[in-house]
Amino acid sequence: MSKQETKLWLQITSGQGPDECALAARKLVSRIMKDARTAETLAELLDGMEGRKRGTYSSALLCLSGAKSEAFSKVWVGTIQWICESPYRNGYKRKNWFVGVSLIKLPSSENMAVRSCDVTWKTMRASGPGGQHMNTTDSAVQATHKPTGLQVSAGDARSQHVNKKLALEKLEAILASRQQESLAKQKQDHWRKHSNLERGNPVKVFFGKEFKQR
Repeated sequence: MSKQETKLWLQITSGQGPDECALAARKLVSRIMKDARTAETLAELLDGMEGRKRGTYSSALLCLSGAKSEAFSKVWVGTIQWICESPYRNGYKRKNWFVGVSLIKLPSSENMAVRSCDVTWKTMRASGPGGQHMNTTDSAVQATHKPTGLQVSAGDARSQHVNKKLALEKLEAILASRQQESLAKQKQDHWRKHSNLERGNPVKVFFGKEFKQR
């Protein structure tokens, strides 16, 4: 990743919505990652908290990178509406489901929550794009956050030092996302605001089981 590239952390959450909202969150993650490929943006799923139903997300965290990632992210931030009959409850009258999308801001390097002493490292052979050089050096790393058990890997850069920095950023983003989600669930006022947000104008609306825009 070049120094000129922008990197953003996009959080998708179903809030305290029902299972249908968690399914909408899962469909939205897939849609964002698909659209990113045609928008010169790399979207990487860093974290996915499974909902009550299998194949759903109560929340998810995406890392967006690339020169056009900032412009790409702006069209998604806000409330996303999914209009569809419930796939879980036959004859259920409600057909409108909502998902929230927001940007996660990481703290400054001086205030990072992840401490070096809390991380164990494992080096491994890099794979994927990058040519022969990347396949013959142990530049890729896997980081394990001991207090939480979270594991991430990074191997985009040829430098192991840079990959370690990228891995720490991933851990920090996941922890920040989970903390924000946890704090939100503790504050009922947040969820009242979330309900009010549902009645506002969504930034995007999708229809049907195929999750398509009209």
